[in-house]
Amino acid sequence: MTIRQLLLSAFLLTCVMGAMPSTASAASFDCARAAAPDETTVCRTPDLSALDSEMGALWFAYKQMPLGTMGVLNARREDAQAFLQTRKICGSNVDCLRSAYRARIAVLKDNIRQASDYYRYLQADQMFTLPVAVSALVAETRAECRKLGGRLDGGADAPAFVRTQDFDGDGKPDYLIDKRHLACKGAATAFCHNNGCDMEIALSGKGYRHPIRETGALRAIEDGPDGAVIRIEVDKSRCGAGLGPEKKCLLMLAWRDGHMKTVYQEDPPGN
Repeated sequence: MTIRQLLLSAFLLTCVMGAMPSTASAASFDCARAAAPDETTVCRTPDLSALDSEMGALWFAYKQMPLGTMGVLNARREDAQAFLQTRKICGSNVDCLRSAYRARIAVLKDNIRQASDYYRYLQADQMFTLPVAVSALVAETRAECRKLGGRLDGGADAPAFVRTQDFDGDGKPDYLIDKRHLACKGAATAFCHNNGCDMEIALSGKGYRHPIRETGALRAIEDGPDGAVIRIEVDKSRCGAGLGPEKKCLLMLAWRDGHMKTVYQEDPPGN
């Protein structure tokens, strides 16, 4: 099966499963064997069961997509385990479970889009064209890997690594360099650390120079009614000392009228 056929099959399967009836028996796990509070709550709550089914279909499609590097494959497994842990922490709290599922569905949709973009790039057999200043940032990343004695995998100019979207609302493309998708062979900690992975956001309004630098895990890039919102899981200390041990800290970056707005929020929200 060609990559094009694989992506088409995964997409059709996702559409079919997403159209299935939303019944409490349509969970991605066996409700007859559900024992944990989170699982039993999903099984007996129709809208949660529908969300679980949608997530299961997206996860199946995402798993069918070969992602190239071991670092990305490991991240895929770790993200899945992180969701299960978050769901477990929610227990029988319906609002918490609903929020966790919606966040996971948004991430999976974004990941599938990235993987699809990446393989369209590979099939086209052409370089992903970047502005000169952004290409310089990519070159710096390669140099950083080499300086640490490592070697960067191929495909560093592909959409899996560099995300394109108009973040600041000026009608021109901006770029987010997400180094989580890179594997620096021989220097595993070149881009990722205990606090997460490095990323850079280069804005057209600044000529793609002086990028915003963050460290964390990119959760999603969402198109809201007022513009794009970048959601990044960051070190818990940035949400303050009152953040509970079971909580995570989310940084949300948004641009309104050309100005960047920064908001920190606990995840999942609530007490």
